[in-house]
This record gives sequence, C-alpha cells and structure tokens, in this order.
Amino acid sequence: MAAFENRSESSKGRKFMPCMGGSGLEERALMTSVQVLQKPSVNSQYPAPSASNPNSKNFVRLGNGLTMVHIRGRKIVANTASGGMGTLIQDIDGELWVAYLQDPLDRRSPAGTIRAFPDSGGRVKFIVDGTTENTELVIEPYAKIRPRNQAHAFSAQLGRQDKALGVSDIQITSGKINSILGYRTVNLSGKVTIAGDNPVSRIAVNSIQPGASIITGGDLNTLNVYNSAVFDGGTGISVGRDLNWMTVYGNLEFRNGADLIVGRDIGLNTQPDKGTSTGGKGALINGNMYIAPGSSMQVGRALASGFVIQGRLDGANHILIPTGGGNMIAYGGFYPTP
Repeated sequence: MAAFENRSESSKGRKFMPCMGGSGLEERALMTSVQVLQKPSVNSQYPAPSASNPNSKNFVRLGNGLTMVHIRGRKIVANTASGGMGTLIQDIDGELWVAYLQDPLDRRSPAGTIRAFPDSGGRVKFIVDGTTENTELVIEPYAKIRPRNQAHAFSAQLGRQDKALGVSDIQITSGKINSILGYRTVNLSGKVTIAGDNPVSRIAVNSIQPGASIITGGDLNTLNVYNSAVFDGGTGISVGRDLNWMTVYGNLEFRNGADLIVGRDIGLNTQPDKGTSTGGKGALINGNMYIAPGSSMQVGRALASGFVIQGRLDGANHILIPTGGGNMIAYGGFYPTP
C-alpha cells in the first residue's frame, strides 16, 4: 500500500492530498476548517424556490451545523399504493399519512380498494369500494425514512403541524365494513355513511367537528372520540339498530338540527377493550353534553345501560327515551334549553 503524503501549505489552509504509486489523487479539505454549502441537484425532487415556484421545498446543509428549510405548497397530495389497497397522503401541514385496508382473516389480500381526493379546507375525502364485514380501514402517520446526511436536520415546520388529518367524507360504497380506525389521527368534519345492515365493530376518530355525520344501517358496537364531538348541522349520529358503547373524552354537542338517533337500544351488549380505548356498554362523556333547540336525542326502545356524563347536561328537555331513562346520569346536573 502506498503511503499518504501530507502536502499542506500555509497559503492553502489545512489540506492534504492522498497519493498512490507516487501520483497524487484529488485534493481533500478537512471538515474542521471548511464550511460546506450543499444545494439540491437540478434533478432533485426538492427544487429551490423561485419567483415562479415559491411553494417548493428547499434543503440547505451547512458544515458547522445542519439546517433544513421546508417551504411547502398549501394543498393535499394523494397517491395510490399497494394496487389500490392503500393511499399515501401529504396534507397542507406537510405531514405524511397512509390510509389502507386490512382484514385479520386475510392479511395478504384484503377485500376492497380505497381512493383519496383533495377536498375544501385542506381536507381529504375517501371513497372505499368492495369492502366486506371483515375489512378495516386504518388511517395513521406514514413513517418516512430520513434521507442520508440529515441526521441532525431540523425543520421549523414541525412546530406548525397539528398531528391530525382533516377528513371530510368517507363513503363505504358496499355498505359493509368492520372498523374505521383513526383514533388519534382523524379530525372528521364530513359524512361517514355505512348503509348496510351488517354490524360495524368500531369507528374511532380524534375529534368530530361541525358538519360531521355518522350514519350506519345496522349496529354500531363502539364509537370512540379522543377529544370533543360537535355535531353542528347535518344528520348527527344515526344508528339503525343498537349503539352499544360510546366514549367522548371532551364535550358532546348537537346543534342546528343534528340529532342522536338510535333505532333500538343504547348499551345492550358489553364491548371489549379496542385499541387504546377501554370497553364497556352505554356511554361515557368526560365533559359536558349540550343539545340545542332544534336538535334532539331519540332512542327507539331503551337506554339499557348507564349513559354517564361527567359534566352537566343542557337540553334535557330534548331527550326522548321510552324505557330506561333513569340510566341517564349527569354529575353536573340536568338543565333545559329553550
């Protein structure tokens, strides 16, 4: 092996040139003495922003400390994955999400396909085709592999991300699905329609916002909302048969004609723990419940288990329960609304 010759010169700074067989190779600069500025190549998927393209992303690397600057377009980007069994989404905050179908009984090829489309207000709309009573729709963050040489990179945009995906409508065209799982990831503000009479095991979202509705033709065994649920306008909650277990870890509100309508019973069958949410039967509202004038809560047959509200219930005069009304409990008291 040839020796390395140190050819540093005071006029050139601290440099050295490796040699092989007596001939010198390229010069190299020591990283401790030189600041390196690295820009994306011409063919990079992250071009530098310009006057005609101000919303593109720009990555800059400095040798004395790494900085990564993101400048993103304010629009939804969605791409199909896994032959239609999944879709990759980038929201207006620059966060990456994946929505996919799975079947515990057939993990290799679950029935159905899913498509995602941009909607107003920075939301995304899903259309799900060909699903069965065993199919689960999962919406979760997409773990993107960090590019090479960016282990110490920092994006200021991370502080502006809300860690949730805004979803408008979810259309289940077959009328059959086992679960819709977005317990800490989905802010629902549109309509979820599952028209068939097959039972739905679980619908779990991060929050429910004005304009949202949940409609099922058969039983809804579990409804979990990690934050508050505000049904303002639209249908509200309409369950064809039984609503067995509902948890809302904030406030539950019905306004502007939105209703809670259950065709038969609330809390008929006990539900096990699902995901990170505890099971039970009936309902547990950790905050207050409000039923505005023009809205209502209607149960077709019976309130079979406790409907527990940790706060107060405003709108008690808009509740119709033929049997089991004594199972309605509000620790903050019952109050009418005009």
